[in-house]
Amino acid sequence: MRALTLAATLLTVSACGGSNDILGGSTFSCDISKDSHICIDYSWSGGAFTSAAESAACTSQGGTAGTACSHSGAVGACKLTTESGGTTLNTTSWYYAGKAADLMTACTAQKGTWVAP
Repeated sequence: MRALTLAATLLTVSACGGSNDILGGSTFSCDISKDSHICIDYSWSGGAFTSAAESAACTSQGGTAGTACSHSGAVGACKLTTESGGTTLNTTSWYYAGKAADLMTACTAQKGTWVAP
């Protein structure tokens, strides 16, 4: 649940570091190990974020910016797609602790898709 809230926060303030492609789409990740280990992969199209803003938003949340989350040791992930202002954002929140069944229930309650590691 915390990751889902964080995903919305990061969309609002920009997100965290990665790479922009020439078509206006981008990918990046934000690895957060503050309270429990969660890493969120982001990809989007139809909008532009800068790497500097993405990194700043990630690190301001206590995260480490990167290009992709590791799936090693993950319990699973919740993939959500949102659209706002012509931008489609895909977030895949990878969890490294907790019960898969509980995380899956929370994911589907948010209309997400559970992803096995």
